[in-house]
Amino acid sequence: YDSNANGATDVDQFLNFNLSEQSKAQSSSYIDLSYGGDYHAPLNPWYQTVMGVGVQHRRFPSADFVDLDRVRANIGFKFDDDYRQFTALLVGGYSQLDGDFNNNDVGIELALKSRLRKPHWSFLSNLRIGRVEYDSPISVQDVNQAIASLGYEWSENRGQYRRLGAVIILGGESALENNSPYGRVLAGLRTFGSRQLSPKLWLLGQAGLQFSDYEGRFFGNQRQDFLTQIYGGLAWRPFDDARWSVQPHLAFYNNHSDIDLFTYDRTEVAVSLVWSSE
Repeated sequence: YDSNANGATDVDQFLNFNLSEQSKAQSSSYIDLSYGGDYHAPLNPWYQTVMGVGVQHRRFPSADFVDLDRVRANIGFKFDDDYRQFTALLVGGYSQLDGDFNNNDVGIELALKSRLRKPHWSFLSNLRIGRVEYDSPISVQDVNQAIASLGYEWSENRGQYRRLGAVIILGGESALENNSPYGRVLAGLRTFGSRQLSPKLWLLGQAGLQFSDYEGRFFGNQRQDFLTQIYGGLAWRPFDDARWSVQPHLAFYNNHSDIDLFTYDRTEVAVSLVWSSE
């Protein structure tokens, strides 16, 4: 269930105009089917080429105008010597809403995880450089991206027992159209953790804050957004085959904006049945 499937405001009017139903928050149950796979080809004991593809279909019976179909693929290489893991990927995605093209994206994603001399501690860093392009009616939202994160993680037994971490996020998006107001700089903080409660049950959690300062003006006004995200869930493996798990979760999002049209609350609750070969 999603209390705000389209991530929209709950106000009825903006600048003395009545908003359409599709421009206001719409709640709906949903069903999601996601599947995909990764292939790793070792080149030597430390290097391997990697490639993968993932597909997602999400359907909202009470808000079908945001029914989502998405395909994402990647190819690159990975280095792993048990102390450092470095991955470099060329990634791309294609998304449809309600059966029509919405956006595509392409980029380079770099990720580094390095174990420190102190037991259980690791340094984390990620960088994405890419471009997102939307369908022509909303191409004003087209942007180039450069987003990085840096942080640390503490874990026991490679994160199987307990895991805690935090990263700082910094970056920006530059609008491709000259008069577009969608260019922005952003900064944020994300914390995450997990804990094994029993041999077959794990507790998962994540929380984040993100501040966005938009370069252009929306309806003549400056726009700044402050997004809060909280996620809590479980990973339960009740079956003899450990590749199967049941994963309930609850997530909350709140976006406060100087422009009322972009202020929204969103709550999501779901139970997933997951099969993974890893």
